[in-house]
Amino acid sequence: MEKVAETLPHAQRQVEPHLQATKNKPLPVAKFHFNSLKNNTKPVAASIVTAYRACKDAIHPCVAKSQEFADHSWQVTLMHIVIS
Repeated sequence: MEKVAETLPHAQRQVEPHLQATKNKPLPVAKFHFNSLKNNTKPVAASIVTAYRACKDAIHPCVAKSQEFADHSWQVTLMHIVIS
């Protein structure tokens, strides 16, 4: 345990310049690229949402009619099963 306590400050001094270099160079570049990606994907995501809503609104009446038909057919089938 004493050996670890002795070598820890030395290891921290060795790593410190690399941590500072990472903070100064790659992090700002990564933030810039992330913001660029975020800003470029917003219009695409908005158009996908718009297309989804348009399809959903167009298909919804057909789905409602088919559910009504299926429900009626299911009720008739159940009546035949109960009567039999």
